[in-house]
Parts: sequence; C-alpha cells; structure tokens
Amino acid sequence: MNSFMSRLKKVTSGGKPSSESKYVIKKQLGDEGLEKLLFDKTNGTKILKKLDLEPVNIENKTWSFPIDVVDDDTKKKYTLVLSQKEKGGPFGFYEDWKKIVKDKKLEGNAEIGLYVDSKTDEVHFSLLNTQDNNE
Repeated sequence: MNSFMSRLKKVTSGGKPSSESKYVIKKQLGDEGLEKLLFDKTNGTKILKKLDLEPVNIENKTWSFPIDVVDDDTKKKYTLVLSQKEKGGPFGFYEDWKKIVKDKKLEGNAEIGLYVDSKTDEVHFSLLNTQDNNE
C-alpha cells in the first residue's frame, strides 16, 4: 500500500473509507490534465458537498470557490480555485493547477489521487505510483 492510501486510511473511521470524512478520485492526467484538472459533474458536486460548498442553481451559473489543497507528497499547501467556467460545464482547477504541475514536474501519463478531508476542509492529493496500480 502506498503512503497516500495509508494517510487516507488515517482520516477515515476504523481504517475503512467513510463517506462522512472523505471522497476519493483517481485520475490519469493525460495531456489536458497538465493544463487543467477537470471533474465531471458527479465528482465535482461530491467535492463541493464534502466541503459544505454548494452553489445555488448550479446548472445556470458560473461560480468559483478558493479551496485549500495539500500535496501529501511534499506537505506543501496551495490555494486553488475550484470553478465552473461555463454554465453547465465541467468543474475544475484551471490556471492555478499549472503551478502544481510545474512544481511536481508532472507528465501526461501521471496518475493522481485526491480525497477531501471534511474535518479540515482540505483537498489532499498525491502522485500515485502507477507501477503499484498495475500489479
């Protein structure tokens, strides 16, 4: 088990995932993920709900929220803006995501994991070891 999953178990009840304390997303970045990190509506809405952020009338508005994001690999904290730039469009971290890509020297084949710790209102992410995932 990689260290990201070990840390994830520490923020969940009894070492088992708890929907009250976290939500997990595994995502391979691809070329687009080096420019922006997008979530489909289902995952984006779950992130917002775990952080007790819910825009009113989400279908007909553009919106943005500053979100504290922790790189679990380096313990560096970022403040990124989670937004929906087009009405009904995808949720995502846009321009400010590039700072993390640059800091971590991420490439398109990188796979990252994210979880929301609703106790600290932070999104945690880590670069996942893709070799471990393929075994």
